Amino acid sequence: MVAFLFYRLELKWILGFLGFILIQSSVLANISVSAFLDPATLHQGWPLKGTLEVTHNSDQKVEESSALLNDRFLKIDVLRSVRISPDSPLTVSIYQFTLPPQNQGTYTLSSLSLKVDGKTFKTLPITYEIQAPLASPLVSSDENLKSTLQLQAYSEGLKELYPGQETKLVYRYIYKGNIALLKEVLPMLEAEGLQKVGRPDIRTWTEKDLSFFEISQQVQAVKPGDYAWGPSRIEGVVYVEDARGNKQFTATHLSSQAPIVKLIVKPFPLEDQPASFNGAFGEFTMDINLLSAATLNEGDPVFVRVSIKGKTSNWDSVSLPEICCQPGFSGLFKENDLPAVGRKEDHSKHFEIKLYPLSTDIKSLPSIQFSYFDPKSEEYKILHSPPIALTISPSKNILPTDRVSSLPINFQSQETLAEWIKSYQPLPSLAFYAMRSLEPADLKNKILGSWWVIGLIPLSLGVVGLQYKLQISWKIQGRKVKKKTSLCIYKEMLKAPQNSPLFFELLHRLLIQQLFECGLINHQEALGVDLPLEGVAGEVRALLLSIDFQRYSGAGSDEKLYFQALEEGQRLYKKLQEIKYG
Repeated sequence: MVAFLFYRLELKWILGFLGFILIQSSVLANISVSAFLDPATLHQGWPLKGTLEVTHNSDQKVEESSALLNDRFLKIDVLRSVRISPDSPLTVSIYQFTLPPQNQGTYTLSSLSLKVDGKTFKTLPITYEIQAPLASPLVSSDENLKSTLQLQAYSEGLKELYPGQETKLVYRYIYKGNIALLKEVLPMLEAEGLQKVGRPDIRTWTEKDLSFFEISQQVQAVKPGDYAWGPSRIEGVVYVEDARGNKQFTATHLSSQAPIVKLIVKPFPLEDQPASFNGAFGEFTMDINLLSAATLNEGDPVFVRVSIKGKTSNWDSVSLPEICCQPGFSGLFKENDLPAVGRKEDHSKHFEIKLYPLSTDIKSLPSIQFSYFDPKSEEYKILHSPPIALTISPSKNILPTDRVSSLPINFQSQETLAEWIKSYQPLPSLAFYAMRSLEPADLKNKILGSWWVIGLIPLSLGVVGLQYKLQISWKIQGRKVKKKTSLCIYKEMLKAPQNSPLFFELLHRLLIQQLFECGLINHQEALGVDLPLEGVAGEVRALLLSIDFQRYSGAGSDEKLYFQALEEGQRLYKKLQEIKYG
């Protein structure tokens, strides 16, 4: 007993230590430090301008005074901090540093070290080449240097969009001299009303005596409406540096204001909108291929591949409408309960459909309709596939309807009767059982048939109350158990044996956990059928239901199913990671 208790205590200590290590690893994984040199300053006699980018959580402090280069203090000045998304604590802080001029030649910038949240991080070494001196160096005296500050705000791309289309919102700083920013009002970075696509893109460069800092964010239109951001404004103060590199602020204050940036998201027109329209926009063509034989028996499935090719900025908007609701399909074909999941390739998307013909009178697969909206012409366009000839033969295992109506009613011979009996199995004969006689014991009270049994009611209520308390205690203990993160489940899934039930169970848990971490579902015990039908949750739902159908119906090989599930699962995992981290 003592050994068992010691084993449990030791096991708890080990699990706690491993949990601490995993938590620390996940926290450190969010921190990265990168250094860059401005190529425009790599000339002999020019001071080298560099940028230090630090990615960290908003609650993690960057210790600016801890910056070291070759074990010597390096002065860094913060330019700005950008939060990746409102729902994510991840922040990108940008710092600028200056190195003394160097002679022409090839050099290596050693690793820069910086403390973030009390821990030291280092950049990778950078190899660079100092070019020959130019006629007009960057270094100028304060008398000849006039500081300027300008802010530009604009949208780079479409000004009028439809839902699903993308454009880029850009802020550009143009400045001259040493300026410390005091205030920034940049509402366009929040992109309220639109959906951010990826992380912000940050660029810095110089042209002659001007320096440029640009931050842009790709966004996607979601809901129709008129959107406006601004006016945007920045304010700063001019400073000079003494011999020790300390800032001496002057009385010169600069400011710049950018006008309001407007975007219009127009709804898809309702006039002439086809019934098969599902939100796809762009320019497309459609090909259809029959994957199964053209001659088949009644009840056998027909496999069809529909390929959509063309140009669009959002392939997620491309999906097939319900096939059985299109002309020529209703009542003649039954569609598979699992929706077709598109497979994305270069400038194309492929769907595989399974249909069940319901009649031997079917002579062809009707034309499949796919409609989309062309933003250039602002018109709906409909694509029709050519019909495909089919031959449906009666199945030997299914009794046709016309055979029932032609069954003989009057049996004129034994042969006719025997033939009818052979086709229709008779009902089982009725079995009559003897009635049991009444015995004296039946007139006496049973063991639980007396009044004293009422005394068991309080005892039963006590047992029910005890059971209720135990259930509450188990639930509380269950909540204390730390749930595995999606990253841990993903690593376990990759180590699971191929085609094993463990692999498919871990894939299901991984995708459900990621949907929960992204806030797309409310609990982690959801099943595939409980997920929403639209968006990335709809793609996860379709994949999980498709896997269950193929595993338990025996359709297709296990090896092919494993690789298809692994490929599609990894694609959805990366897609959910992008949503999770903005």
